[in-house]
Amino acid sequence: MSGRSIVILLGVIFIGTPLVLIWLFVRAPAIDRVTVGAQPGGVARGIVRDARGEPAAGATIEAFLAQPIGGERELENDVERPPELARRPCAETIAGADGTFELALPAGDGFYVLGARTPTTVRAERWLSLLDPPRSEPLAFELRSGARVIVVLRNAGDVPQGLYDLSVVIQSGLMRMKEALPSTSRGTFRGTEFSIESLPVCPVRLALDLPGGVHVERELVLAFGENRVTIDVAAR
Repeated sequence: MSGRSIVILLGVIFIGTPLVLIWLFVRAPAIDRVTVGAQPGGVARGIVRDARGEPAAGATIEAFLAQPIGGERELENDVERPPELARRPCAETIAGADGTFELALPAGDGFYVLGARTPTTVRAERWLSLLDPPRSEPLAFELRSGARVIVVLRNAGDVPQGLYDLSVVIQSGLMRMKEALPSTSRGTFRGTEFSIESLPVCPVRLALDLPGGVHVERELVLAFGENRVTIDVAAR
């Protein structure tokens, strides 16, 4: 599967005092954690382009409020545990015809997530904290169409053929993926085989209850393009 790419050039400009610091974490291949300086209640300005360098008009940019789990930053296996996201964005906007956008971020405590997406791509996320040191230069990132998972169920009994919405059962180490998946992310069953389109490229957990009392669960590490997994239902 050829992946469509979107390049996001993001700069964050904040006004007001006092100065606080925000860290920026991007879940994307070959990109390390980066940081950006900010003040609460500011305005994020940026531009969204496709892989050819053309403006990605109509891309959706959203901000989510988040809180550290347990009320403070925690480490799990020497990795900082992610915060819990609000279910709905606290601010959102649409990129203009030239691909540019401005997004006002409300003042808040703890963490934010800034994400951009199109109907055919998964959401690229920027995790924002008020604690870490700044990095001031603009940032350019690539947003792809994501991974496709094909799951083959062996010994699945009488699981019927049909169309099931699987987005609510896909999870990652960061959050339930329902909000991160585009509306086109559905699983299509043909006999005992189904596929899920446009998944984030990251470790995920598939947990699915099918008609007939069949439960499917599997940890997956996804790559761009097609991912195929076989699950022996009778052995579980």
